[in-house]
Amino acid sequence: MMLKKTLFFLIFVMPIFVVGQKKGLHIDIQIKGWENNPVYFEYHYGKKNIIIDTLLLDKSGKAYIKSDSTLPGGIYMLVLPQKAFIEFIIDDKNRFFSILSDTTNLFKNLRFKNSEDNKAFLTYQKHTYNNWYKNQ
Repeated sequence: MMLKKTLFFLIFVMPIFVVGQKKGLHIDIQIKGWENNPVYFEYHYGKKNIIIDTLLLDKSGKAYIKSDSTLPGGIYMLVLPQKAFIEFIIDDKNRFFSILSDTTNLFKNLRFKNSEDNKAFLTYQKHTYNNWYKNQ
């Protein structure tokens, strides 16, 4: 009897969980004030940043990162050519979210939608930056 229940679960129930999970990655980006300009999508690797792709924001300052496969978990960045950047986390829980900011103050105006971990990471970054700035 136990074997029948296990087989039923493996054959009929388990595929529902597997099929129901979103695969890949989709990150919407909007940076006001940086319309029709490039940003570099980069990955932290030790002391280096590796460029993964160059994105061209459209006339509304929007672009997106999309992949059918997943990327390794870690800290990624969007880098503007004048060396301003946005850091964010990609991992199993953070693969479908939005990044919003504008060039009047890229860091101060940064917001994340649908990613509580990135919101917490941003709070940590702002706290660290404020403490560093006070000690200079």
